[in-house]
Amino acid sequence: NTWYGEACSGPLPAQYGYTGVAELENNATNLASTFEGAYYGALAHAAAEEASQPVTISGHAGWEITFSLTYTNAQAQGATWSDEQAAVVVADTGTGNTPAVFFTSIPANLGESNVATLVASLQLSAVPDTSGSPAGDGSPNDGGSPAAGSNP
Repeated sequence: NTWYGEACSGPLPAQYGYTGVAELENNATNLASTFEGAYYGALAHAAAEEASQPVTISGHAGWEITFSLTYTNAQAQGATWSDEQAAVVVADTGTGNTPAVFFTSIPANLGESNVATLVASLQLSAVPDTSGSPAGDGSPNDGGSPAAGSNP
């Protein structure tokens, strides 16, 4: 089997019951546990949390959980490495908006230090508008409203 590193993002599923920034750590911890079980549960391994800390993503509060995975019988499981590093980040995107989630996992043969590089590079590219107004850049042709303080 060929194994790859992964990095993916998306909205936090509603089932995690996010109510605000006070929930960031709890949601990140729950997601880390969920990902570990879902992605690595079939492999003999040990997981160890390496970091649990607040982060700021594009000016928004977030929480990062970084953990290592050590395969207890890597060769028998088809792996040419014995460990990998993973991280989960949950970022608040503002009142009424769904938080963003980032997950990455990189095996030792692909450079585990890339996990820290990826987490450090995170940016929120767009925070959805929940005001009910059409989104836009404020230009006359975008269907949105002009930004506050903008000049025609």
